[in-house]
Amino acid sequence: MSPPINECELIEVLRSWVRPRLYSFPLWDFDEILNEAYLAAHPRLSRWDPARGSLATYLHCRLYDPVHRRYLKANGYSVSRPLKNKKKQKRITHKKELLSCDLKLGIPDHSYQIHTSPYRIDWDNAPAKAVEIIILLGLGYNLTQIGKSIGLSYYATRWRMKNYTPQYLIL
Repeated sequence: MSPPINECELIEVLRSWVRPRLYSFPLWDFDEILNEAYLAAHPRLSRWDPARGSLATYLHCRLYDPVHRRYLKANGYSVSRPLKNKKKQKRITHKKELLSCDLKLGIPDHSYQIHTSPYRIDWDNAPAKAVEIIILLGLGYNLTQIGKSIGLSYYATRWRMKNYTPQYLIL
């Protein structure tokens, strides 16, 4: 059973833990890191044995991983650890896709015409591939989002836009 811990002592230990780690969490300021360290330290305090070492030593090696994972989660990253031959591999950090586009559009009507553009679209002669790209561009989607919505890579979408789209724009 650990002795009761004074909150002021805990905050001072956490402050000394946070100071050298400001550059490890560049998108957070000092107070945000301190708050996350406090939240990570609180459930671990019951396992601290003062006979085995100081509170600072105990928390020093137990805080970085949970605070780092919360930092990644708050900034749109996820951490995975794949298995290979029933053995865990190195941790891999992935950027989460914050904007996703799952549009499935068919042949449009003329309500999608972009009225602010000096160009008109020859809807009757344009193939469906070009029409989808034109519509999604007019709605403000970027090439990556368009590619995901029609099941193509960024480069394939760019190639289609370059080769299909200009010949169906009428000045």
